[in-house]
Amino acid sequence: MKINNQYHSDRVAFKQREKNLQSSATKSRFFIPSFLEKAPFRMTFFLLLMGSCVAPPDYSDGLLENVPAIVDETDYFSLSILGDKYTEDKEWDLSLITDSTDVLLQTLAIKELAIVSDSSFLYLIRDTGDTILAVLLLSELNWSSEDSVAYIGSPSKVIFSGNNFSGRLEYQILKK
Repeated sequence: MKINNQYHSDRVAFKQREKNLQSSATKSRFFIPSFLEKAPFRMTFFLLLMGSCVAPPDYSDGLLENVPAIVDETDYFSLSILGDKYTEDKEWDLSLITDSTDVLLQTLAIKELAIVSDSSFLYLIRDTGDTILAVLLLSELNWSSEDSVAYIGSPSKVIFSGNNFSGRLEYQILKK
């Protein structure tokens, strides 16, 4: 009798396990909405997902080769150039607002310079059109200057004249 009961209970347990497997398979399908199973929806979803992906932005400035990075504010100006045989004349009108009591701090750093030509220049022009600063970019240097606007005049324009300039240029003007 125990054998029959054992056989019968094994058979019941087997059927119960089979039933549980079937119900778990249907339960997992139950949680997936039927529209997700349709091929057109899947294709549309895939295309929308792929169409939403974007490439990295195209930078208009920054420390990319031969693209000057400019910050021009009413109290600060910065020019950064990473040049690789960079030949171009550029000028920037300054938004710098000064009066005769202001003091300007200027810094210039030229690094990693590879001399290909000796005719690259950086100019700072005052509002009357006169030149405040003219630098021949011929060697590496670190330079700074603190000057009164009453003494040098109010700067209005920065000009970079590059002829095969290869190196890193950092120029800043800070109103104190």
